[in-house]
Amino acid sequence: MVYDARFATGVMDVYLPAGGGAARPGVMLIHGGAWRGGDRGHFEAAARRLADSGYVAATIDYRLVPAVFPAEVQDCLCALAFLRAHAADYGLDPARVAVMGYSAGSHLASLVGVAAERDELAPDCAAGRTGPPAAVIAGSGAYDLRTRRHQWVEDFMGGTPEELPELYALASPITHVRPGLPPVLLIQGEDDWIAAPEQAAMMRGALREAGVFTRLLTLDGGGHLLNAGADNGQWFGEMVTESPEAWAVVIDFLDRTVGAEAVR
Repeated sequence: MVYDARFATGVMDVYLPAGGGAARPGVMLIHGGAWRGGDRGHFEAAARRLADSGYVAATIDYRLVPAVFPAEVQDCLCALAFLRAHAADYGLDPARVAVMGYSAGSHLASLVGVAAERDELAPDCAAGRTGPPAAVIAGSGAYDLRTRRHQWVEDFMGGTPEELPELYALASPITHVRPGLPPVLLIQGEDDWIAAPEQAAMMRGALREAGVFTRLLTLDGGGHLLNAGADNGQWFGEMVTESPEAWAVVIDFLDRTVGAEAVR
């Protein structure tokens, strides 16, 4: 067993490391699915792996399209507030919680990281408001929705960029970049035709210009849901963050920002 218990709250499953303990770091995981599909079960394997590495891991659900922005990010902020409010139940240090997302979940995780305190995104739930996470891991995401012309984006936003220019700006993580943000790890496959690689490069550039600690891992030949395996000619249908190279970087980043090395 890689965890002692899993707590289901209706919108969240929490996985605990074996052995118990208190004031442990945590990671909240936000699934992808073009804002219109998926559920917290998509990140179960990752949550178990994180729990096995000593992290409290929470996988969450959120409202999906036809619900439109900002409902999805409000739900993510509600979940983060709930997790922190119940930190004592899980042996969690509420000040050391990172958020990690993939695809649409990466966009939401990034927005939580850069805009958690914006009044326009204030949660509409009992858990109330919360501050930004301690770190962000974003895999294959969209960081400037103003330049992503796709029906998925328009359905999520409830209209086109021409119809809703201010809302598109609010929904784009890159527009909120400023000094003092939590550290960010961006992970991107170079051959991803769904999440344009140049979006990750632009986000890294903006974060670095603002003086935010930022890392970008670009995986050669990596796609969105089809990636090269360890053996030549082998491919697997998985998120690019599930590759061995990505996991090594993810755990190192977490250890440095919210884990044991962060509290030395």
